[in-house]
Amino acid sequence: MTRPRTLYIAAAIAIAMLLASCGSDPDRPLPTPTSAPTPNPTNNAETVITTALTRLFTWFPAQEADTTAAFDRARPLLGPPLIDADGPGAPLTRSIEWGQWAAQGISVVATAQIVSDEHPPDTPTSVARVVKVTQRPTAVNGESQPPKVLTAWVIATNRSSGMWLVTSIRI
Repeated sequence: MTRPRTLYIAAAIAIAMLLASCGSDPDRPLPTPTSAPTPNPTNNAETVITTALTRLFTWFPAQEADTTAAFDRARPLLGPPLIDADGPGAPLTRSIEWGQWAAQGISVVATAQIVSDEHPPDTPTSVARVVKVTQRPTAVNGESQPPKVLTAWVIATNRSSGMWLVTSIRI
């Protein structure tokens, strides 16, 4: 991954961490980074987009040093130029909250939802969508912090193999 791309993604994640809204769901079960992996949905552009962003923005500070693991979980659904297929996942951010979350055993679980908004027309090889990502920091005891919400403009590209991959994320 090139330095400008890494910095762009890191800046986008840092901005996402600063955005907050109200509400929580304390009864929501928390996944762990050791949960069984889910299959990679590559035949539907919208599913690829929401799954990739959910994986990219779900973090486990108590078990992981930074967001590299989240990037690696999303990697199978990301395409060039977002990734270098032969390179290691790059840390996207290490927010000022990361250490606090790690000490408190907090997991940051994300959900991604396509929102109805204008976007360029779909083509056989490209789909652009506006996505609302909600991150819910929750401690192991069920205590929640206010969710953080961000908006992403995402493009998925259909490769010649028929696989959809996310190729652009703008926050």
